[in-house]
Amino acid sequence: MTSEAASDYFDAFTDAPFMIMAFPANERLCKEAPAAVHVDGTARVQLVHADVLPRYHRLLTAFERRTGVPVLLNTSFNVKGEPIVCTTRDALRTFWSTGLEVLAVGNFLVRKPGLDPA
Repeated sequence: MTSEAASDYFDAFTDAPFMIMAFPANERLCKEAPAAVHVDGTARVQLVHADVLPRYHRLLTAFERRTGVPVLLNTSFNVKGEPIVCTTRDALRTFWSTGLEVLAVGNFLVRKPGLDPA
């Protein structure tokens, strides 16, 4: 989530530039981004600062403009039995061999053929 939004979703937190700390989620986060909240009521977040990760911050801000929520959920990029994707080549191989429909890598957006261009 954007660093600016942290106080909207947590009553107590500290800066978390990496996803290594969890904080108790407040009711708003549970309502607006329930998939990001663990069963124990905490969320492990990365607070994204515009001056540190400008592209990612712009993505979160654009998502907020569309949805009202400056939070995106991420997960490990791999399939069962495979190591986590580490390179663009790994990402493309996984993309083409799975049911994924769109892949964003750097400045590129790759769509599988036949998808409705939304």
